[in-house]
Amino acid sequence: MQANSPTVFSNQTEIHSDLEKIVRRHLENPFQHKVKKTSLDIFQQIKAAADRHRGELIFDSGCGSGESTVQIAEKQKECFVVGMDKSKERIRKANEKFDAGENYLLLRAEVVDIWHLAVKNDWRLKQHYILYPNPWPKKSHLKRRWYGHPAFIDLLKLGGEIVLRSNWKLYLEEFALAAKIATDKSTTVQSISPENYISLFEKKYFESGQELFGLWVK
Repeated sequence: MQANSPTVFSNQTEIHSDLEKIVRRHLENPFQHKVKKTSLDIFQQIKAAADRHRGELIFDSGCGSGESTVQIAEKQKECFVVGMDKSKERIRKANEKFDAGENYLLLRAEVVDIWHLAVKNDWRLKQHYILYPNPWPKKSHLKRRWYGHPAFIDLLKLGGEIVLRSNWKLYLEEFALAAKIATDKSTTVQSISPENYISLFEKKYFESGQELFGLWVK
C-alpha cells in the first residue's frame, strides 16, 4: 500500500522578508536561557556516556523513534551518537526496538537545553543531524523554525557539519541563508532520492511521492 502523507502547504512562497533581521537580532543579543533541572541531569548522563566512548560527537536532534540514530552509529562506529527527542512515547518505542548500543544513546530531552549546555561546556560536534523537523509552514511561524529561534546561534556554535532533510525545500533554503548570514560556512541544498530510508518520516514522505531535499552546512 502506498503511503498517503500530505505535502507541506504554506502561505509563504519565498524567503521570508524578516529572516535576516531576526538572525542578526539573535547574533547581537546572546541567548539568555534558563535550563531545566531535568536537562542538567540528562546532560550529565550524555557526558558520562560520551566520556566512556571517547569518540567524536554526533547529535541527532529530533531523532523520533531512533532509526536515524542507529543508522548513523552503524556507519560511523568510531563516533558517539546522541539521539534526542522531546516525545516520551517515541523514545520509549525507540528503546524497546533497539538494543543499547556501544556508540549511541537514545533519550528524551529538550534539545534547546542540551545544545545550550553543550556550548557552555565547549563541546564541538563532528556532525549534527536535524531530520524532517516540523516546518511550521505558516508565514507567521518564522520564529518557531530553528533558524528563527534564539537557539539557532547555539546550534551553529556547536560546529561540525550540519545535515538536514525536509520535504519542504523553502525550509532548507531559509536555513542555508540564515547560516550564511551568521557564519562563513558553505551550504548545499539539493534534491535527494534515498535508497535506504534514514527515518520513518522519510519513508512515509518518499512513498507518498513527495520530493525530498537535503542540506549540508560545512
